[in-house]
Amino acid sequence: VVVGLEVRINSGDPDTVKRYIENYLTDYIDPQITAIPSLLLPDTIREQLRVLIPEIETVKIYEFRRKINSTDKVEIITPRKNQVPRFDSVASTITVRF
Repeated sequence: VVVGLEVRINSGDPDTVKRYIENYLTDYIDPQITAIPSLLLPDTIREQLRVLIPEIETVKIYEFRRKINSTDKVEIITPRKNQVPRFDSVASTITVRF
């Protein structure tokens, strides 16, 4: 799963906000405790980030798609049968633009 977003913050440390976003995305796409979501929804991510991180003023998702064989820039992702979405927090990068 490829996620690209632009965030406007009203206060706080950008590096701290970036860590919060990365932690949220990791838990949303590859949950440790709860079940894997049947749908990965970009609107859910945007709204939850605004609710959970008070420093965030606005969130714009400009890319939310499967890594392979995806033509849409922003799409609802439904895991295929027996497919488990994974977010590789080691190999991933998150760029937060201000």
